[in-house]
Amino acid sequence: MNVHDHDHNLESPYTPGFKKEETSDYLSPIPQFPRPERQNTRTSVVASLGGGLPPDPEEPDPPKESLRGCVVLLGCVLIAATNMGFGMSVGALQTYYHSEVYTSTPESVIALIGGLIAFCCTSLASFGGRAADSFGYKPTIFFGCILGAAAILLDAFATKLWQVFMTQGVMFGVGQAFMVPLILSLPSQWFFKHRGLATGLVGGSAGLGGALTSFGLRSMINRFGQSRTPLAIWSGICAIVWAIAWLLLRENRPTPDLSRLVKRGPDGTRKFELVKRPGVGPLLKDHVFWSFLLCIFVSCFGYLCPFAYLTSYAADVVVPGMDPSRMGPLTSTWPLFCANFGLFTGRVIIGYTADRLGSIQSLVLSLEIAGLLQIVAWHFATSFEGVLAFAFIYGLTGGAALSLIAPVIAQIYGARENMASIVGLAMLSSAPGSMSGPTLAGAVLNASGGRWLTFQAVAGSLQMAGGLIGIWTWWYGVGPMRWGNGHSRRK
Repeated sequence: MNVHDHDHNLESPYTPGFKKEETSDYLSPIPQFPRPERQNTRTSVVASLGGGLPPDPEEPDPPKESLRGCVVLLGCVLIAATNMGFGMSVGALQTYYHSEVYTSTPESVIALIGGLIAFCCTSLASFGGRAADSFGYKPTIFFGCILGAAAILLDAFATKLWQVFMTQGVMFGVGQAFMVPLILSLPSQWFFKHRGLATGLVGGSAGLGGALTSFGLRSMINRFGQSRTPLAIWSGICAIVWAIAWLLLRENRPTPDLSRLVKRGPDGTRKFELVKRPGVGPLLKDHVFWSFLLCIFVSCFGYLCPFAYLTSYAADVVVPGMDPSRMGPLTSTWPLFCANFGLFTGRVIIGYTADRLGSIQSLVLSLEIAGLLQIVAWHFATSFEGVLAFAFIYGLTGGAALSLIAPVIAQIYGARENMASIVGLAMLSSAPGSMSGPTLAGAVLNASGGRWLTFQAVAGSLQMAGGLIGIWTWWYGVGPMRWGNGHSRRK
């Protein structure tokens, strides 16, 4: 037997079935580098948050919903109230721009500003989610905060309409893309039993923030006689609130390992490889996921129409017939205030309902109810009190689509490690409707000679059509006529 035969009979680390003993110094001539233990993060994280994989018996019990999770939730609420709230208040600024600044520009064109915010946010949300999964939530949110505060400040000094489009529309929307999908995903990392309620609080705070923002900005505009000072003040307020909220945030998952791991090849040489993050490719082969994207895509064409045109509707239909003694400078702004306040209340209620009835089930029901409200109830709201009532009731159900994206994904597929990427991809499907929905509805209004009934019928029908498509997601993702979050065919 020669030395080669002897070496051939020895077991090596690269022989199938080889088990290295703890005292082995087989690789002792090569300097040993401490190799970090790689846990099965998908198993541990998904199991602890209610996903479909069983927990590792060697791991400790999953953390319960704790006080730290409530602190994180507060940070998400503060960001949503000021960041998403500003986007929900553009209807008040839209009326101001049309009536006092850019009077020769059609209101349907000015409505594109709010559409650009939503389009940039939703179309780039997948990039924001992927950045959070790779670099961490807090660095990504910090980048979005810088963009958002700078956009509002630059908007204060805009003198041309295209400058408003670039700052208030594009730049602020891009900043939102690196914040919104993350603050909607973080509650799912900390809460399981009350996941829908926690996410509803975050989404609902956008409505409360939108109500306060629309009322506060319009009050300051009336006081100062222009928008530069109010917007500059608001950018400072947002910067302070976002700094406090950013300090409250924390992830409840393994920190992304950005270092390069040392590995050894068969010849003993060392090489470096980056840790690969899970992608969303398998979901793109699932018809249930595509039906959910189509549901969001269609419904968002009608979702924002009342928020964009309630102020104009009040000024066009209600205010001319009112007693002048009851009118004030903010009369036409009150319907938008009530709609945003209803949005806050409704998203909290729909989140609580989602924990009981199921997330996709609650989404379908809320879309059908909101569509019927636009078609039927809005048409008969011809008095000031009636418009306020409709605005509040519509806000209760109309904003469920975006706030339930993360809970629906967690219900059907489990709370995965790449949750932010999946939520961002789902938000991408709402981009076309969020941008062009109010503008197309405004074009329908102009083409019909100012008939609001046609406008209301088109917007409501689109929302109801999205709810009908969501039944496919409910049927094949959860099961026919099944209620609650405990059922799924995709985990």
